[in-house]
Amino acid sequence: MKILIIDDEDMILDLTKRILKKAGLEVLLAKSGREGIDIFMANQTDVPVIVVDMGMPEMNGLETIEHIWSKTQDIQFIISSGNEVISDEIPEDLRDNVKFLKKPYRASQFTDLINEILQSV
Repeated sequence: MKILIIDDEDMILDLTKRILKKAGLEVLLAKSGREGIDIFMANQTDVPVIVVDMGMPEMNGLETIEHIWSKTQDIQFIISSGNEVISDEIPEDLRDNVKFLKKPYRASQFTDLINEILQSV
């Protein structure tokens, strides 16, 4: 089982990778929505959770999520953002598969949310 992190900030990618590896999880990293989609498609049977930054250039987090969702609905997402994300921005058919994590967050908040999701999959 692998967790895919999609974020355009190297510092966030490094930090989340270290947090999840310390928790005993395998991690895949992508620096853009397009790269994240490619990595997910190559590993989709092994990736139950994707953590996506909302504010990325070229393809934002919501566009990335919608593209992946169009390929498979058997996935859970965590939207990570420094800004408030209004749940109304998320298409209704996606809402049950999306959780929110406001940046900055503590490592324990992050791993608790990942573990909560993994227990339900």
